[in-house]
Amino acid sequence: MGAQVTESKLELEKSLKLSRKLRKELNGLTEWLAATDAELTRRSAVDGMPSDLKDEVAWAQSIHGETERHQPQLQAVVDLAEALKAVLRGHGGLVDDKVSLLHCNWIAVTSRAEEWLNLLLDYQQQMHKLDGQIQEVNGWINGAERQMNEIDSQGPSDVLKVLRAELELTRGKMEEVRSLGQELMSTRGDNCQAQVRPKLEQLNHRFDTISQRITSGMMAASAKELEQYHSEAQVWLELLEDEVKQGENLKEEDFLEDKDCEEGAVKELLLKGESLQKRVPDLDKREEIRLKHNKLNMKYNIVKDLRVLRNRKALAIAPQWYQYRRKSHDLLAWLDDIQRRVDLLPDPPEGERVKEIGSEFDKKKEELKEVQGLANQLSEAGATNLVEPRQLQLNTRWVEVEGKFIPFKRQCFPDLQITEDEYITELQALLCSVSETDFKLNSPEYWPAAYYNMSQQEHCLKDVKGNIDKLRGPVDGVLAHRKEMMSGARPLEGQRIQESVNLLSISWGKLNKLYQDRQKRWQDCNSKWQKFVSDQKELEEWLNDAEGTLKLAESNPLAHRQHLRDLTEEIPLQEAVLGRVNSAGVDINQMSTPDDALQLQSQLKLLNTRWANVCQQLNKRKRRSAEASTLTAEVQENVGSMLGWLDKAEGVLAIPLQPAEPQHIRDTLGKVQVCVEELP
Repeated sequence: MGAQVTESKLELEKSLKLSRKLRKELNGLTEWLAATDAELTRRSAVDGMPSDLKDEVAWAQSIHGETERHQPQLQAVVDLAEALKAVLRGHGGLVDDKVSLLHCNWIAVTSRAEEWLNLLLDYQQQMHKLDGQIQEVNGWINGAERQMNEIDSQGPSDVLKVLRAELELTRGKMEEVRSLGQELMSTRGDNCQAQVRPKLEQLNHRFDTISQRITSGMMAASAKELEQYHSEAQVWLELLEDEVKQGENLKEEDFLEDKDCEEGAVKELLLKGESLQKRVPDLDKREEIRLKHNKLNMKYNIVKDLRVLRNRKALAIAPQWYQYRRKSHDLLAWLDDIQRRVDLLPDPPEGERVKEIGSEFDKKKEELKEVQGLANQLSEAGATNLVEPRQLQLNTRWVEVEGKFIPFKRQCFPDLQITEDEYITELQALLCSVSETDFKLNSPEYWPAAYYNMSQQEHCLKDVKGNIDKLRGPVDGVLAHRKEMMSGARPLEGQRIQESVNLLSISWGKLNKLYQDRQKRWQDCNSKWQKFVSDQKELEEWLNDAEGTLKLAESNPLAHRQHLRDLTEEIPLQEAVLGRVNSAGVDINQMSTPDDALQLQSQLKLLNTRWANVCQQLNKRKRRSAEASTLTAEVQENVGSMLGWLDKAEGVLAIPLQPAEPQHIRDTLGKVQVCVEELP
């Protein structure tokens, strides 16, 4: 009875702990979804294109990135829910409802965010197209202004005629710009109109001015210096805005001594803005310069204040930062060296070398803990963004290298007890290796379609086979020690080990099955592809022979008559080959990428066109040959008839005439008349 109470108490404590952790993760993810949904609703309520398209795209892309970062959190909720349901033993209906509701909210919010991002990118593409066309026309105007200035200073030249011809061509481009601009302003809302209209008006003004100069040949003021100022000011505004968004978060440059190297360039640009305000007579242009100058000055003052704050933070934690950077760098370099030494271990490994590497790992673990402590101090001091990527790289690299070493340690010292941390590290390293190998088999780089770069797919399969063979021993060893490691582990550690082992077992099975499926499909496709290539090559060689013979027969038909007859007799055999090529081409086309399918369709179309042309010419020659044979027979028959008649006529003409016998003459004349009537 006491044991049951103790067990129930442990289960209750476990369920409460899981419940609190699940509630924390659920609430955190729900709050993020709600905040994102609210912000998305507010931002997408605009009519047409937003006023700050770049900022909106950046926000939408950041939400896309946050969605990917929150994906593991969603999976963590699912895993916690499953764990809690297992403890509740069939009473997890409420947990399922909460997780299902979270899934629905996740899909709804992320789908809306993706749609909003796609719409913004479409707006951005249209604006980029317009900006590109405007830039092209402005480029021509800049060149025309330079040439007009030269004409005005040096006198008339033939260049003016060229400019007038180019002007007519540029009018067409201007019409395209105006048409696109009008379309955008009429369909993309007021904000788009507010951005596009000034650009079009400025471009129209510049184009009208240069058109008048070219047409009249008169000199006018150039706006090159103003454009250069606006361009440089815009570049610096964007750079300063990026630093403003960084806020007080430290970056590595904050620890450098020469941090304000661009101060001279910004001050020079500010002085240029002040000078231009005094020199530009046009009031509108002067106001534009004043506004941009003030904006640049304000942004730069904000950046200087932020740099002062970051400088104070950097000075306060500089010793810890330099110490952390040095030690983390040394650990990464040590891991690279250890990996090389592990890769060079023989099979079976030498005990002394394995023992030496193991001792080094034990020593370096203390340094790793010290580096982690420094990272925590720096994060608390405001250097989280600076420390997290480096620390993540270090921890990942540690797991990877130690995970490769532990199988050698177990192989060399089978009686040596592997700690739970080492076992979990090896599990994580194997999971990572299995995942990387699985990614190769699913990578669009190799497998966008069944018939895609067969040689590259073969190389990928060989690499995967090599990885699987290398992983098989370590995976079997880890799975074999599962019961041993779980028997001495604490409940939470045991659960963690069980989950990792189950995941490794499932992933390993899926990897092997996927490899076998990929290998079989590749073999089938490769066999069919080789047969297709062989048939296609045979048919193309026959077509090349036929086309070449037909061309030669045009100038010397008698010399190639027999070969043409042989080619005509081979048509049924080659027609069967063509049928196989077309049938296989249809199957391959359905399992190829769109680009490869289009190229294959073009090849088959050309092949069938050549076949039709060759068959038509061969059959045409065959008909002509038959007609010629018939005509020859008729001529021979007519010649024979004529020769017979000539023999008969010659016989009649050979009869000697006897003048003394009139009747004889009359009889001979009758025979002549008969021959004349029988003339063919």
